[in-house]
Amino acid sequence: MKNFCIISNGLKDKDYKVTNRIKEFIESNGCSAIVIYKGLEEIDHEYEKVQEILSEAQVDVAVVLGGDGTMLQVAKDTYNYDIPLIGINLGTMGFLTEVEKQDIETTIKSIINDDFTIQKRIMVTGDILSDGKKVTTDVALNDIVIGRYGLSRVMSIEVYVNDELINIYHGDGIIISTPTGTTGYNLSAGGPIAIPDAQLLVVTPICVHSLYNRSVIVSAGDTLRIKIREEREKQHTEAIATFDGRVGFKLNEHDEIIISKAKKVTQFIKLGEKKFFDIVREKIEMK
Repeated sequence: MKNFCIISNGLKDKDYKVTNRIKEFIESNGCSAIVIYKGLEEIDHEYEKVQEILSEAQVDVAVVLGGDGTMLQVAKDTYNYDIPLIGINLGTMGFLTEVEKQDIETTIKSIINDDFTIQKRIMVTGDILSDGKKVTTDVALNDIVIGRYGLSRVMSIEVYVNDELINIYHGDGIIISTPTGTTGYNLSAGGPIAIPDAQLLVVTPICVHSLYNRSVIVSAGDTLRIKIREEREKQHTEAIATFDGRVGFKLNEHDEIIISKAKKVTQFIKLGEKKFFDIVREKIEMK
């Protein structure tokens, strides 16, 4: 691969040091590097123009600098472009941005020499329905979370798989996680860990008022339907659906969200022999 796009979070690399280091190394090896920076006018392009730039430039691979949140945003921004991603960890946990700063040159050299594999990770799409009509849709790499909004107390949610009722949950909400997202909020809520390229979805309730609080695993080919129930009490139930912890959509009683595997995947560049559960143990112990 010869044509690089560096997408950098300016809050993580304020002095441009790591970004410039990568750009200079790529160009010193006879390759091209476009830089997209978040919120800093001095750099080539604004972070918000990722899709515009990718539609005009020839890009073989995107090098993402930041934390897992940056990687999730870039996965969404590059959804329609089939560009593989490699993450440089400038954050804390770094499940998605696996490459540490001391390994940058080795990593870039391997990519230039095509010495890597591609791991395809499923994404999910969520269609939000009100009065039976779709009002919006979005995609997520990690998870879609339906939770309480505002002053809403315990909420009730009906969860169906292929129109078969799984359960009615009374609590703080529900997490629908991809395998990639199982090391995120799902893990904190007591859900299981899945290998990143598995073909499944995990349904994990959040702080439910029930002795039955276990996660449910369904096939990636299944369709999930979540419905906000009307409470018996006079209080009006409000909820919010968030996609990868960023984009939020308000939900009211009787609203539904239909969740299924997205048509496209996120491609991750994988290098070396480092195993997934080695990374999990290392990251959790570091935390």
